[in-house]
Amino acid sequence: MKRLSLLVMSALAINASAEVANMDVYGEINVSLHATDNRGENDFSLQSNASYIGVKADKQLNSAIRVFSKIEYEIQTDGNTNQDAFRARDIYVGVDTDYGNLLTGRKDSPMKTLGKKVDRFNDYYMGDISAVVEGEQRQSDMVMYQSQRLGGFQLSTLFTSGELDSSYEQLDNMDFGGGSSTVLDYDAGLVSIGLGVDDNINARDQYRAAMDIKFSGFTLAGMVQESEFSEQALSESGMTQILEQAFVVSAEYQRGKWTYAAQYGKSEWEQNSSAYGERSQTVMGLEYQIDSQIKLFTYAARNTVLESPSSAKANSFSEEDDKFTLALGFEFDF
Repeated sequence: MKRLSLLVMSALAINASAEVANMDVYGEINVSLHATDNRGENDFSLQSNASYIGVKADKQLNSAIRVFSKIEYEIQTDGNTNQDAFRARDIYVGVDTDYGNLLTGRKDSPMKTLGKKVDRFNDYYMGDISAVVEGEQRQSDMVMYQSQRLGGFQLSTLFTSGELDSSYEQLDNMDFGGGSSTVLDYDAGLVSIGLGVDDNINARDQYRAAMDIKFSGFTLAGMVQESEFSEQALSESGMTQILEQAFVVSAEYQRGKWTYAAQYGKSEWEQNSSAYGERSQTVMGLEYQIDSQIKLFTYAARNTVLESPSSAKANSFSEEDDKFTLALGFEFDF
């Protein structure tokens, strides 16, 4: 409730200022009912697929400078008592000029944004590419610069203090600039291509390339990446190096109010140059757009995790997880 009160008070404070040119309260409620089979164990559940509420505002200082801000929280609409009712998403303030924009706070890393080219089921339970690839980070304690698009090209780069989540507490208190995420994106309308590099983001170094092609109602997309623990993380924690190599492909076809989508991804891990495990994801879905704010959707997803036990030879995997879900959902944007 404290977080909700903060959000409401922020909205009222912004709205009370006559100097603010634009202010908007917005949100999305996305809920789906799931029938899930986890290796023979069946259950029904309700999932809140990253539903959120937020406030954004901007003010034009002069003809060349605009100040903007956003406060956005994820909300749990499924009554899950094991998670916070409100959880921070994007919270930042920045300035926009003819030379690009500069912001600070908490926001999706450029690498995560690049992944949205291929992620047809973004934020959906068992459908988001985070189930199969590393690098989907919303970064805190950061400063980010994004250039204006010039000749189709745009540069986005983020610098962070290098602080990590609680699973890597021993790596806290790094100097500012301990991590960076940089993406160069080219958008020609029908085709867009992006290349990304993460340096010590959430203890990992990562390289990612993604592209999509749009024509006649179709969107075809693909992404490849390589990820490993950063040298700084290895030296400070004593962790063993694990290399991830992954790819994701997806397709979408839109006809009238109907959209058909499919997605497949796979990642393979190596430890000390020996096969360690793999993950895979297969998703197919259909949605119907009732109007500009409301849609119905259904999808089926299968996620598998295979991991080599310590007593087995390399490339001999045992089944660790094989989960299938069938979903029927509803989304309302406001």
